[in-house]
Amino acid sequence: MALELLSRVTSQLSFENLQHLKQSTPSWAQSLMLSAAVPNPTLERFEFPTSRHPLAAIAEMIEKMRSGSLSLADAQRTVIQLDPTSRSLFHDHETTLIDNPSHYFNLFAMAESMANDRRPVDKTAVLEAFNTLGTPLRNALAGKIYHFSEDPTKGCCDRWGELHAADDLSCLLKAMQSLTGDIFEGSYEKIKNYALGKLISLPREKQVQAHYEIYRIERPVTQDSNWGENHATDNIPRLITALHLMGSIEGPKSYRPLR
Repeated sequence: MALELLSRVTSQLSFENLQHLKQSTPSWAQSLMLSAAVPNPTLERFEFPTSRHPLAAIAEMIEKMRSGSLSLADAQRTVIQLDPTSRSLFHDHETTLIDNPSHYFNLFAMAESMANDRRPVDKTAVLEAFNTLGTPLRNALAGKIYHFSEDPTKGCCDRWGELHAADDLSCLLKAMQSLTGDIFEGSYEKIKNYALGKLISLPREKQVQAHYEIYRIERPVTQDSNWGENHATDNIPRLITALHLMGSIEGPKSYRPLR
């Protein structure tokens, strides 16, 4: 039931605000007067490391969810371990969801099930599930509940959203949909800006190497000798992987960077 539920939730989440991320290469890239190295026809076969950079994994997960090829139920089973540098990019409530998504989506499943069955709400069960959330995520959700609630008495106490989380299931579900969308959208934007910032801050020779690594990862059938540069920002997970392989972006030490 959880898989069916969360697959439906995926279609409800609004990622329209993320569509601008698919726009053409930003103007800063056009100012890079660099040429990627011409690919060597005897280039060795590229193999992904056994452990991908966590930022690449998160960005790819969000892209797949946005396209509908990955449900939230499958996403919550994805194990992503953030290194200290990656963790520093996010707010506490975002890392709480990344670290342990099961409690959050279990609450979502419970609330949706009760709402669909039109049965009496087990407020005790809902509040118990709500309280299993990590404190930063619980506080963020409480704020959303307060925002969406139409209860005229709201605001009578500091913890109103938390204490009244089970009062209105439609409000709780709306709050969770909004918060989930905000976390995914915000996380993707931070990852994107971090990767692009790393790329443009590199000296010329390192940027050329990054373009070459991007080509080596993708191995496109093309006559474009500048393919790596021309497509450097098309795929954020690929860009992060290339930078990590070069040792130009911090992350897990699961393999030796290329020299």
